[in-house]
Parts: sequence; C-alpha cells; structure tokens
Amino acid sequence: MAPEFRDQDPTYAWHEAKWWETMVATKAYKVAGSAKDSAAWSHVSLLATSTTDVTPRVVGYVESLGAWHNDKSAFDSAMKYLQVFHAYGTLTRFSSTNPEQWESALNVVLALMEDGLASPGAAAWAMGQLTRSPQAYCTGRLSFSAYGANRRTLWNRRNQSLAAWKATRDLPAQSEQAAATPDTPPESAGESLAAPPGPMRPGPPEEAASAATTLKSARPHSLPGASGWALPMSESTSKYINMTVRPKQARSATAASDPSGP
Repeated sequence: MAPEFRDQDPTYAWHEAKWWETMVATKAYKVAGSAKDSAAWSHVSLLATSTTDVTPRVVGYVESLGAWHNDKSAFDSAMKYLQVFHAYGTLTRFSSTNPEQWESALNVVLALMEDGLASPGAAAWAMGQLTRSPQAYCTGRLSFSAYGANRRTLWNRRNQSLAAWKATRDLPAQSEQAAATPDTPPESAGESLAAPPGPMRPGPPEEAASAATTLKSARPHSLPGASGWALPMSESTSKYINMTVRPKQARSATAASDPSGP
C-alpha cells in the first residue's frame, strides 16, 4: 500500500479534486446506454461520491448491508448507523421529489459502488431501494460485500497518483538547483588556477634556471625588501625573479670562462 498523501498546498488540493472527477467520469459508461440514467448521472454522482477516507468501522457497516438475506440484526444495525450520513438524506429527498428518476439514481449509485466510489450514506440509500425487490437485491449485494476491498484499492491509487504528480512537479526545481551548482568544487577550481604553466621550450641556461626557480615558487612568498607582504605567483613576480637571478648566473659564467679573473 502506498503511504497516505497529505499536503496543505492548495495546488495539490485542486489536483486531487480533478483526480476524483476523472475517476467518477470513468464510470459514466455504465449508464451510457440509458438516456434517462445519463441525464441523472451528473447530479446523482455529485451527491453520492465520497472523496474522503472511510474508517474501518464505517466500512464494516457498509459490508453488513449485504447481510439482509441471512442476518437481519446486522443489517438493521448498519442501516440505523449509516442513515445519519449526509448522502442518505440528500438522495432520499431527491428520489421523493423526482420519483421518475429514483431508478436512475439507484443505477448511478450501484455503478459507483463497483470501485468503492460511493459514499457510505449513498450505499445505505441504495440498499434500502434494493430490498424492495429480492431479484434486484441479489444483483447488487455483491458490490456491498466487496466495498472495503474496493475502497482500499481506490485510496491506494489516489495516494500513488498524487505522490507521483508531486514528484514530477518538484523535478524542475531540482534541475535548476543542480544547474546552479558548479561541477568542480571551489577548492579544486582554486588549485587549477594556481597550477604552474606547462613545460617550457628549451632555451639558454639562464632562462632554464629562471624557469626552475619559477616552478619551485608555486606558493605565495614575500618579496625581498618587503617584509610581511606576500604576492601570489604571477607574471610580474616571474619577471622579478628572472631579473634577480640572471645577473648572478652571468657573473658565474664569466668567471668560469676567464682564468685570469680574480
């Protein structure tokens, strides 16, 4: 069984109402063969449909309505309990003021009973009409004995449908959040920016020494003569290091080539 769907968002309440309308509309074909029944469908289904959950005690009373032929005590107790429901009174008044449509109203309620769509009060009114004729009672009583199972199946479908609709509604927000999040973490992005350049082409010894010094100085360091002030490695820092190293290396190369030097 799917967990019960509960949400106070008015959008979900509107969608649930549309879902119930769709479920009721799918049963209209049951009375489509009769023009009189079809004319009564919209009004009677509005009075007889239950869109709220039914407690196990109420389900037990509806199922007891099918015991009219073998347990009159259980049947009388169920009728006495269910007659207080609103649908029982409204359908009683409808059939009394529209005697030519009472049979159509009964057919509509029995069609709704097949999937557990009929309210408990409507079920009690329908059974009261069926007991007028033993033949009609035998035809319709099976819907009452299966009311509990049909109702549970219906409510499970309702929970699954609303949960699936909410999940698809939340997908765009999740997609936008994923798009706003960069694929590369900030730490790795910073490291890639601070990474040293690729291999340099071979050059004079002075430039090779300068490149080695530049690669070793990957982390920020303090420039000579500027105590406490650190500058990250950049193009200007690389030039500064080249300027400080090249003269010393040039003197070393001159001393090695001139044996008469000091």
